[in-house]
Amino acid sequence: IETMAFGSAFEKEKFHNDCIAKIEVLAQYLQDRADPEAIVEGYITMEVNDPARYGPWSISGRVDRVEHAESGKLFIVDFKTGNRSPAFVDMPSHVQLGLYQVALAEGGKIHWVEPTVGDEDDGVPIDDHSATKKHITQGQPAGARLVYLYSKKPKEMPQPPLSDDEPSQFLRQLPETIAAVMRRGVFAISVDKSCTWCARLMEDLALDRETE
Repeated sequence: IETMAFGSAFEKEKFHNDCIAKIEVLAQYLQDRADPEAIVEGYITMEVNDPARYGPWSISGRVDRVEHAESGKLFIVDFKTGNRSPAFVDMPSHVQLGLYQVALAEGGKIHWVEPTVGDEDDGVPIDDHSATKKHITQGQPAGARLVYLYSKKPKEMPQPPLSDDEPSQFLRQLPETIAAVMRRGVFAISVDKSCTWCARLMEDLALDRETE
């Protein structure tokens, strides 16, 4: 924080207090969801090379935390510091979490690094945390959740594990659908409520051309 630029001392203090509050909420979540074997800051990768599935394509992304369910499956956790959250009813088809689950279900790997604290036996200074151990973990998904840290307690937004329902089918088919569309080289225009901003932008561009 000391190296960041603020407009006033008030802004700096507010930012500092917000950070402390979110850290406290995070600590509360970690205490409630204690998992000594949890993976922290893992990187998920999965590749498909089959042309019949419009390959090659891949799914990759960094996950904040991966917990172990009692079933032995893996539970994906993504922490959010913002205050705009999706509706609970939309969570089964949440794309970010859903694609992470698809990647694991397809045999994807989680790459993660375990910091090692030195000791006298291995000759590494006790305060040297630069030494690391690299690991690769695989497993089926048990579900996922977004965890928002902006309130006084963690706000959990769960996504159920993949199944045969419609949201799960949508998520399973999404990577192939995107790959197929990208390989066409021609993209159809779809109009929806988000086009309002684009329409205004195009009007501004047209006015710019007229004034040149």
